[in-house]
Amino acid sequence: MFASPLSADSSDRTSLSFGSFIVILCGLSAVLSAVFFLHLEESLHLVPLMVVAAAGFIMYAFLPVRFRLPFLFALNITAIYVLLGAKEGSMLLLAALVFFLILNLKLSVRRRTLILLLSGIALALCRIKIFPLPSGDVWVPVLGGLFMFRSILFLHELRFAKKEVNIWLRINYFFMLPNLVFVIFPVVDYKTFVGNYYSKAAFQTYRKGILWMANGVLHLFVYRLIYYYLVPNPTEIQDIYGFLQFIVATYALIVRLAGIFHLSAGMICLFGFDLPPTFHHYFFADSFSDLWRRINIYWREFVMKVFYYPVYFKVKRLGTTKAIAISILITFVFNWLLHAYQWFWIRGSVLFTLQDVSFWAVFGIAVMLNSLYLARPNYKKQAQTKFQISSAVYLSCRVIGIFMFMAFIWSWWTTPSVDAWIARLAVWKTARPVDFLILSGAFVCLVATGIMIIYIRNAIQNRMDKNRSPASVYAISVAGIWAMTIIGIPSISMQIEKRFHANLDPVIHTRLNDADRENQFKGYYETMLADKNLLDNPLNELEEGKPREWQQLNTLGAMISTNDLVTKRLKPNFDVEFKGAHFHTNEFGLRDRDVKLNAGPNTLRMALLGGSIEMGSGVETEQTFENLVEDKLTAEQLFKPYQKVEIVNFAVPGTHLPQHLGRLDKIVPGFHPQVVIYTAHSHEIRRIRTALYRVYSDSLFLEYDYLKTFFKNLNLPAMVDEGTFTRTLRPLMIDFITWGLGHIKHTADSIGAVPVWMFVPSLDGDYTPEEDKQLAGIAAKLGFYILDLHDFNGNIPEEDIILRRWDRHPNAKGHALLAKKMYEEINQNPELVKKIKENYRSQ
Repeated sequence: MFASPLSADSSDRTSLSFGSFIVILCGLSAVLSAVFFLHLEESLHLVPLMVVAAAGFIMYAFLPVRFRLPFLFALNITAIYVLLGAKEGSMLLLAALVFFLILNLKLSVRRRTLILLLSGIALALCRIKIFPLPSGDVWVPVLGGLFMFRSILFLHELRFAKKEVNIWLRINYFFMLPNLVFVIFPVVDYKTFVGNYYSKAAFQTYRKGILWMANGVLHLFVYRLIYYYLVPNPTEIQDIYGFLQFIVATYALIVRLAGIFHLSAGMICLFGFDLPPTFHHYFFADSFSDLWRRINIYWREFVMKVFYYPVYFKVKRLGTTKAIAISILITFVFNWLLHAYQWFWIRGSVLFTLQDVSFWAVFGIAVMLNSLYLARPNYKKQAQTKFQISSAVYLSCRVIGIFMFMAFIWSWWTTPSVDAWIARLAVWKTARPVDFLILSGAFVCLVATGIMIIYIRNAIQNRMDKNRSPASVYAISVAGIWAMTIIGIPSISMQIEKRFHANLDPVIHTRLNDADRENQFKGYYETMLADKNLLDNPLNELEEGKPREWQQLNTLGAMISTNDLVTKRLKPNFDVEFKGAHFHTNEFGLRDRDVKLNAGPNTLRMALLGGSIEMGSGVETEQTFENLVEDKLTAEQLFKPYQKVEIVNFAVPGTHLPQHLGRLDKIVPGFHPQVVIYTAHSHEIRRIRTALYRVYSDSLFLEYDYLKTFFKNLNLPAMVDEGTFTRTLRPLMIDFITWGLGHIKHTADSIGAVPVWMFVPSLDGDYTPEEDKQLAGIAAKLGFYILDLHDFNGNIPEEDIILRRWDRHPNAKGHALLAKKMYEEINQNPELVKKIKENYRSQ
């Protein structure tokens, strides 16, 4: 039953000495430690997968050969239940076995293909919710990852198979451990998979696996640094340098795909399958054909085998040139269709956009033209035996040109809309002649760097090839991974941060970058969530992890839109379950306790202007920090002779200074407050700027002459993208904020209220202390009393005081800490307390 697919004389290839096992185990420990301490791909549950794989390998390496493949399948089943749970795991396993049985029916390949196609259509109807499956959003994408391409290769090879392959090899071809967490997965060739099982000595294959996994870990770590530190917020791009940084850094994010593929292929090698490379120095391609050969090698081999060669040999009679052109163009049509097919199984929606179609069309035509050029009868590639400056210059220019061209069209492919991409190009209008001189100088420097690299490579390559042994490469790689891991060990990272005053948190954990932090706090982001590339960014993964009931208030019907500066209000007497907590508004549409228009005798009433944090997203009404402070102030009798304190919560999600102006003038005075509290947050200027863009783009009615003149002087069209609006508005923001806060101060004075400016940090891991200090200074100069809630959580990690990893609003514990800090700030501000008491005497 457990017959080995290997020949009887293969024991030398499959055995592993104890010393060799320790060498492999040291490397595997380094990779596992790096994934654990650096929290790599944490949201995709890479750590538990690595633990299962490592434990499985330790047992697998010493099992008798005939038991290894059955054990590997059992290990996959274990991982399915560990990662997905009992219900979803059982659904995935059952569906996968059904598809595997269809593929292995004793029928012709054509009939099996037809049955598989009909089964796929039925599953597709379930995927689009016509016939919804239990927990289908969890396990169907994984099922797609296991079968959507490998079934094509499996059936393709069956047409030419001369003998039947061992059943355990076949079933393990579809059940690959890393595919359970990485639905974007290398298209492993079936013939290569079954033919390369222990085709080399076990130690060599295992060592290759560790090297590739180490390479993958390095790629994933570099991706994190590029994503967080180098990718700018598109709306913050001011000039051509920002634009170039954006397209280059965005294209460079492909290192994550390369990292996932290296890690995946390496993990498969750990179980004896000697797989070829997945990527090969793709940023150094010097032509489109060269890039096509280097990037995602498995994918290229897949489409070439299944589509290119069959088409080529059918049209070869038309001549070599025409056959190449037709075959490549048809292959890239299938290339586009297959990416859309992949998108469907993973996302559950159809991908058909101008960006996607045109990207593959441009890339396909470029590869075709390049291939035709190389296929010329008189073309001969010169073998370079020694360094030549002219050849080095030419090669450097080609590499830079291919990289920049790909970065440019990649930015087009990944942009959310055509208008957004055109708007980003608009920054070139700001370019001056000196900028082009600077760029020309930068290009010359890059070419010179390329020449130097080519020279050094030619000078030392032969010597390195002679002196470099696989053992030394392995030792250096493992030592490098251990060294990289050290910075993630908490005790060491804390010492580094303390000694060098550095924040290593974005290095050790995946933190949302500037653009995604902004998007996470926008209520309308759900409509923008589907990126145009096939690899999720961290924000997509956070959003993917949300339960369906974790919705925004506007999707729950809790909002009433207005056509003025107030923008939106909460519905009165509205009850709903919101982010795991009961959400209720009172008769005035406030997320607060019941209040009357007029406060009771000896009652100090404060009006709180804020957004989703102040409203209390995801916590009960009694747990919001404003209600906790209200109770504390009443109990402590801090403002005696006032006997009671009421903080009326006017907060509405997604509102900032422009909306607070309208709310303070139109709604707040009717409640007769004695104190008005304006709340600001981290990146307050950016938030206000975004709010102004919404006011401008929605053409809301403006009650203030200042705002009318302000927008008119921008000299922008009515339909303008946010990037252009941002660049135009940026130098005017301090003037607007000064006017806006001044108006709030004037309104508060006119209703006899004390103005307070309060800073409440947002828990997104990125803070703006200099900006916060500047805005606090403006408010103080205008006559506001300042409450600063910086560092309200002390030494408590942010992860302990947020709602969920995908929603960084403060939880009940976070609100309690905010309340404590707010009370301390009030209690330690004798001038504010004195002023409020004076107001009581003057009434």
